Amino acid sequence: FLRDVIALFIKHLKDELEKHFQTSNINLTATDFHWVITVPAIWSASGKQMMREAAYQAGLCGTHTLCTHTLDKISVATGSSCLHPLEVECSERLSILLEPEAASFYCRT
Repeated sequence: FLRDVIALFIKHLKDELEKHFQTSNINLTATDFHWVITVPAIWSASGKQMMREAAYQAGLCGTHTLCTHTLDKISVATGSSCLHPLEVECSERLSILLEPEAASFYCRT
């Protein structure tokens, strides 16, 4: 449930950015960017993976349909083809970065 809420938030931000590009006659889409999402340093690997899946569900890595897990079953959220986020290579367009690392990078630039 939390992943779905976060995905809706990320999708809204992505859609607003794409809308801005359209109104400004700039020919860019979400897949033209390398997205960086920061997470607290205290988060576990499963928390980071949840953020990656939320970003995937929001469409930052393309327009693939996301499978949602219900216990041990996989059900299709929308559409006809279904790809699980762990099976899709998204690393070229998405990075999950710890907040202290992001702050350090910002200070260096």
